[in-house]
Amino acid sequence: MRSYESGSIGEDLIAARLTQAGWTVLCRNFRRRGCELDIVAEKNQTLAVIEVKHRRLMPKWEVTLAEEFLPWRKQRALQRGAEAFLTTCRKNYQTIRFDLAIVVDRKSGEPQIFYYANVFEIN
Repeated sequence: MRSYESGSIGEDLIAARLTQAGWTVLCRNFRRRGCELDIVAEKNQTLAVIEVKHRRLMPKWEVTLAEEFLPWRKQRALQRGAEAFLTTCRKNYQTIRFDLAIVVDRKSGEPQIFYYANVFEIN
């Protein structure tokens, strides 16, 4: 399976979970020069930009820092993407946050999800 196909499967799973949790998925794969937002969702005046990572295996340690999956340059690209999205939607939000969702394949066939809300602040 190609990486974009596995990424799309992971994004489908996360979008479905967000919807079940009461979030409205506004868009997927929002692209502007130099950035792509995997999922953008809203709930109760909060805008969430969700970066989805799909992995075949997860290291033995659990992710504790955003920098392990979202280095500084990626964080800046997500911020630029969020700014571009906000100019197109023309809506004000009380809170804007950046979340990280990691979908890990398991031998049982059911993927495991690690979801981290608000993994970094806007600079």
